[in-house]
Amino acid sequence: MGSRPPGVSFKLVLLGDGRVGKTSLVLRYVNNVFSDKQEATVQASYLTKRLVVEGVPITLSIWICTFLTNLCSIIAAALLVYDITDSDTFVRVTKWVKELKQMACKDIVMAIAANKSDLVRLKNIDTQDAVSYAESIGASLFVTSAKAGTGIDDVFSDIAKRKF
Repeated sequence: MGSRPPGVSFKLVLLGDGRVGKTSLVLRYVNNVFSDKQEATVQASYLTKRLVVEGVPITLSIWICTFLTNLCSIIAAALLVYDITDSDTFVRVTKWVKELKQMACKDIVMAIAANKSDLVRLKNIDTQDAVSYAESIGASLFVTSAKAGTGIDDVFSDIAKRKF
């Protein structure tokens, strides 16, 4: 009988401005649901998702936060989310990254979600600029839509693989 590899678990935090779709991304990923009437997150909350990466079971504790106090000691990865129709939300992603670095979050895996791709006709951010920025900080960039359900599995799987 072969031995099964032990499971791995880690905490992932979603950061971004209000109304960029953090909660909607997580709800689509964990429960495969979407609501146009999702209420804004006012306090930290989390959901858990189990997946298998290269035969190893992984448990993600996915935290949705509106602030970053004292999280570096408990988080292993960060998903920075912006709304492709609002360039200010992309600018603020750079501020979230600076804050992570100032808090000395070492060895943190980062990814960026360019969310609301279903609204591409209203897009205000050049994807190549976002790709260049992501590369400059060692992050991956994924174009996502919680509404359409696109790109979401890819971004979470990428984070799990890079952390694993």
